[in-house]
Amino acid sequence: MPLYIAREETQLVISGNTFDAKDAIKGLGGRWDAARRIWTLPLALDTEDTRTRLGVSTKREEDRLVLPEEERRAKAAEKEQKRRAAAAAKNRALAQKCLADKSGKYWWVCCEECEIVDFKKGHTSCKAHAHWDGQSWCSFRIFGSLYTGN
Repeated sequence: MPLYIAREETQLVISGNTFDAKDAIKGLGGRWDAARRIWTLPLALDTEDTRTRLGVSTKREEDRLVLPEEERRAKAAEKEQKRRAAAAAKNRALAQKCLADKSGKYWWVCCEECEIVDFKKGHTSCKAHAHWDGQSWCSFRIFGSLYTGN
């Protein structure tokens, strides 16, 4: 993994495989930010000489690179969004199946937008039929009876 350098508002951020460059970064006055797992330098040190000492290209293309932590967060958010979309599609298909069943055993599903929370207990939460009680949206059904959280 290469070394990444990016400019923030008040500092220069160094991330990636910084182990080999750790002493050079410390020699320049760098500080380790353990929470973000990056090194920081004052923005004034963003010179060709500093980049050469750290073994980074003197081209400024690196400034536009996404930091690995930001990239990881973006991938995690995208993965979570896909997971939620798949779960919603699966739930919608299950609600449609329940609505199509004319036997009456799924009468606690009121529409396609119902989120089936517990299939065995006949428990749904329905945003389409929810109401605002001043603090939160309330609407869930257990075997057809509407409960408002009180």
